[in-house]
Amino acid sequence: SMSAGLPLLVTSSNLFGKHHADGPHPERPERLDRALQRIVADKMLCAKLEIRDLDAFLNETEKLNVVEHLSRVHDPEWIQDLRDSCARGARGIDGDTYLTPASYDVALLAASAWLLAADHVLDHHAPAFALTRPPGHHAAPGFGMGFCLLSYAATVAKYALDVRGLSRVAVLDFDVHHGNGTEACLKMEPRAVFTSSHQMPLYPGTGSA
Repeated sequence: SMSAGLPLLVTSSNLFGKHHADGPHPERPERLDRALQRIVADKMLCAKLEIRDLDAFLNETEKLNVVEHLSRVHDPEWIQDLRDSCARGARGIDGDTYLTPASYDVALLAASAWLLAADHVLDHHAPAFALTRPPGHHAAPGFGMGFCLLSYAATVAKYALDVRGLSRVAVLDFDVHHGNGTEACLKMEPRAVFTSSHQMPLYPGTGSA
């Protein structure tokens, strides 16, 4: 159970804005800005709120550590391909999902924000919220799609099981779209339960009951 009186930890970063489309796009930095404004404006939360801004990209050692955790749910070839695509200046992986030269570093920083939030919950029995982008719940083990590059929720679930020693985890995905990527990343993990609340028939066309 969560300890009463402890603040809500929000992990986020202004550097997430480095991942942005060249033109108008529904997945844009303003989404995160607006969400953080609403959280800070909530008077019930504000007295018990700690915002931890990750103000620098990961160094090479930190990147290797995060990639190790990502590789529990993602094909290493996909992680390398994502890195290479950003390094050579690719602008996207499909018609919906764009890239910038910084997208790989941004995605790894987002993953680290989720891991930091998970450690906070497990170490202090206190709530945490990773406010990150790009989003992740459509990212499959071997490819990105639907604005998403990497599955942070699945990565943290496996981290909690394999590294932090939990015996089971549950992932609740509530969104208008089915969290197909998270489900695929955890499909072979019997210690994890995945539940998605979404509207059908919408993108990506999966998740029928």
